[in-house]
Amino acid sequence: MGIDYRVVRSVFILAWVVCLVSAAPAETGVNSWYEVMKVNHEFLDHKGDTHQEIADLVAKARYQRDLEETGKYSGIRFIIHWQAPSSEIPKFAVKLEARGFDAGSGRETIQTFNKDYPKTPGFSGWTTLDIKGDSLKHLGKLMAWKVTLLENGQPVASRKSFTWDDSLVTSRKTTSTP
Repeated sequence: MGIDYRVVRSVFILAWVVCLVSAAPAETGVNSWYEVMKVNHEFLDHKGDTHQEIADLVAKARYQRDLEETGKYSGIRFIIHWQAPSSEIPKFAVKLEARGFDAGSGRETIQTFNKDYPKTPGFSGWTTLDIKGDSLKHLGKLMAWKVTLLENGQPVASRKSFTWDDSLVTSRKTTSTP
């Protein structure tokens, strides 16, 4: 009694179709087209640079690690890649919530930063937000982050670090706008 490859092929095709259907947007509304595609953050040195050698990614990673471990950084730059259904959406904003820990006071901190656009600058774009100066001082050590896309002040998409926990967000927010 051998393997019936027609049955195996049928099961494989059925599983593939189920995967395709489950990957489709749950709703066909406008919001299903918004997405925070990628969020990176880098430490800024005292010159405002993120690296010393442009072409060497290993050297950049070492430099970033050294900045974080020594605490000798002057800021944190968030680079956010997003997409929207149209380039004509009014009152579009990218919101960054950063949760930190202030060792001096022993308290958790939360900082909120918004980048407001009169209309979406494109169907897909990059937003850069820097945490520097007093905002960095009040944040302390970065522990988690959450990025939300807003249309007319309403959230339409978000992405968060795996360390983000919405239940920890309290009314102790400090708000800044770069």
